[in-house]
Amino acid sequence: MTKAVPDHKSSSFQSNHYSPTKREVEELKSKNAFKDDYDLKGQLEEIYRFENSMRQAESNTVAPSDQKNMLKRLRNCSSEMNEILTNLATDERIRLNNSMRSEKSISLSALEQEIERLHLASIVAIKGISKGKKGKQANVWEFVRRLAKVWHEGTGKQPTTNYSDYAHEDSKYIGDFYFFVINCAELGNIILSKTDAPGETIRNVLQEWRKVKQG
Repeated sequence: MTKAVPDHKSSSFQSNHYSPTKREVEELKSKNAFKDDYDLKGQLEEIYRFENSMRQAESNTVAPSDQKNMLKRLRNCSSEMNEILTNLATDERIRLNNSMRSEKSISLSALEQEIERLHLASIVAIKGISKGKKGKQANVWEFVRRLAKVWHEGTGKQPTTNYSDYAHEDSKYIGDFYFFVINCAELGNIILSKTDAPGETIRNVLQEWRKVKQG
């Protein structure tokens, strides 16, 4: 059963992204032992602003079927361009090369290689859509990833989540960072998971965050 997300927006809410109140920030800092001098409010405002921008960009992305059609056009167009360039006579290639050099552009041969890469990439992308592969919710992943960085900087602790058979029935995940993410998401009315099971998403983001941090 999907829970209704509570509306925590303050009456002074004037923009698309959420700005936490002083009281909300103080509660988060106290509950999670953030350093007294850490600017959690400023960090969260930036995170909410960035998440909102990413979510809007995702909502403007065309449907998979339309993406596939555009990729097919790109595949066909790049194939046709390669064929044309391959069949150019030597003097025509020289003229094009001279013109491209005067514009400080790449050479004609380098352009052909890039078009070939684009052609192959479009084929791979089409296959991915045909197999039903779905991209990650970029706004959610970035939201959790940035909160992990804030948690590490502001508390000095590693962000972790744990799994428990005795946890709440709607989620088997527990841990201070897990509940910090849930609280921050509720404040900003951010849906972490379409299946009402954000624990898996948070865990996966943390695994990726640790790999990047470790280099």
